[in-house]
Amino acid sequence: MGAASGKIYVSYGQFHLKGSEYFDPTEWDPNRGNGLIDALKEPGLPAVPGEFAILRTGRRDGYISLTVDVRDDRPEQGDLDEWEDVAEVSVQVEEDDIFGVGTVEEAGDDDRFPTLAEGQYRIRVHARGRQASRASQGDDSIKEEFLLLMWPAEPEPEVVLKTSR
Repeated sequence: MGAASGKIYVSYGQFHLKGSEYFDPTEWDPNRGNGLIDALKEPGLPAVPGEFAILRTGRRDGYISLTVDVRDDRPEQGDLDEWEDVAEVSVQVEEDDIFGVGTVEEAGDDDRFPTLAEGQYRIRVHARGRQASRASQGDDSIKEEFLLLMWPAEPEPEVVLKTSR
């Protein structure tokens, strides 16, 4: 297990944590869910646990800062004051799936971020800067940041711990 940070390019106001390459965007309703992360099964329907996840950004296209931290156990919730949005979902990673950031090809070629072994996981997403980034498209001085905490866990329904909506 471990942690890594870096910048990733996002498109269409989203990035993916993929356990499946069979996402059909016509089956996904972006107006459904908590507005931060959706755990989905093929072809793009809500599921507990999901086979993959879509995270929504404020920036339509461009770079965001991302930290991925895979833990052995559930982390403390900690102080959420520095984050605008925080939510948790569950995912199931199957054998031979690449569960990393971006498309399967991107995740397989990008070894900056840890991938997940087969099993069930909980993902806690922390985000800040989404509202400012959404309001200032194209302004690269606006910093948008995500922290993903992941740990092995039995599936649970999604929960929103904090929202700026």
